[in-house]
Amino acid sequence: MDKFTQITRQPEYAHLLLNHLPIVGLATAMLFLAGAIWLRHRPTTIFALVVTGCFALSAFFVMQTGEAAFNRILASNPADATADALLKTHAEVAHGWQAIFYVTGGAALLAAGLTGGNEVALRLAAILVLALGLVCVFAGAQIAEAGGRIKHRELRGAGTPPAGGLNY
Repeated sequence: MDKFTQITRQPEYAHLLLNHLPIVGLATAMLFLAGAIWLRHRPTTIFALVVTGCFALSAFFVMQTGEAAFNRILASNPADATADALLKTHAEVAHGWQAIFYVTGGAALLAAGLTGGNEVALRLAAILVLALGLVCVFAGAQIAEAGGRIKHRELRGAGTPPAGGLNY
């Protein structure tokens, strides 16, 4: 347990542990939500919306740990300009997409709590959240792709940005 505590106190490791929640967790929640919508089962739909909201909002903690780790990772290997550019690109992509996770999480929790006994409103809200969640899964894949190339040279390929990062 001491080893786990030691690892999770380092933001770069905490980030690596948490970054799967808004990607894999949300993808799984989307399957669950789609099934609940198809079954038209109110309690299952509400539960799926809550689960979706939690996984979407977990992006906040991923962003916090990523930001805390940014300078530590940048300083860890100053000779690797490509990794530095990829780290900056990963941060830019994550910041560009972060709002959709918060919107999805908020919409999911609001839909779960505010639709009352109105089955039509619940179904429409769940379909909207499903669509937003699918956008989040796509966004998470884009963010993960940019992040995976930082330390995995085999993933860098031809699409590696120049040493200065992205130029928007």
